[in-house]
Amino acid sequence: MPGRVIAGLPAVGYHLLLGEIIHLGGTLGRSLRSRASAHFVLTPPGGGTTCERVSKPTNGWSSGAPSAGKLLLATGLFVASAEASTDPKVHLEARSFLFARYATTSASSLYAAYGFGKVGFVLGVVGNPRTGYNELIGGAVSRIAWGPQSVTMALALAEAPDSAYLQTYLVPSLSIASLSLSASIEWYEPLQDSGVRQLDLNPLTVLVHLGPRVYLGGVYALGLAGGGAPHHRAGPALQYAFAHGSLRVELVRSLRRSSTEVRVVINAGF
Repeated sequence: MPGRVIAGLPAVGYHLLLGEIIHLGGTLGRSLRSRASAHFVLTPPGGGTTCERVSKPTNGWSSGAPSAGKLLLATGLFVASAEASTDPKVHLEARSFLFARYATTSASSLYAAYGFGKVGFVLGVVGNPRTGYNELIGGAVSRIAWGPQSVTMALALAEAPDSAYLQTYLVPSLSIASLSLSASIEWYEPLQDSGVRQLDLNPLTVLVHLGPRVYLGGVYALGLAGGGAPHHRAGPALQYAFAHGSLRVELVRSLRRSSTEVRVVINAGF
């Protein structure tokens, strides 16, 4: 779930956005607590957007995961409390959008959202026909915007082969001069013992505006799952912007598996 790109998010706006989503998901949260297999304490912990899960009978993190999770959380909190841009008018909104990502090796994904007022709903599907993995996603979404900057947040339920999950999304989209930065950060909290807790940054995208509608840069993705080693991926990206969205092509190499894939990302807003 992407967008444009950073100057800083006023803390007051961040709190307003959290309040909107928490209020909308209150009833859902109470029912989820009764299903949760164990109480989780944030130690603390991120298209297109998706890291395939490995079914393991543990919800614990691998030894290398907490430090990376803390780094990602610290980055998110810094963005959320940074100084406001030259246009300080902060407002909540829920825009309709369509996000699609096709990947030649990893899972592909499709998200569609419909906004009405300050909140909206989002539906998604993730699948990889090469492995048989799939998941269905549904939840609430909202966005805080100020000037050309925005941060989208969502709270959703996902049904995957190994478990049901509570998912949270944080998607900053920021820009400074000709430089743009966007990210999709996802947190997966399993609601059954068979699930695996996960943190997914997929991807962090940095682009430079080269000319009319053309951007060039790179992407980096990080996948963390309980009981497994971190999965790093990186590569170049070329993006073409159109009236209400963009088309991006990524050449991503897995640093752990020494394999390369092509990903095509389409993002449109309405």
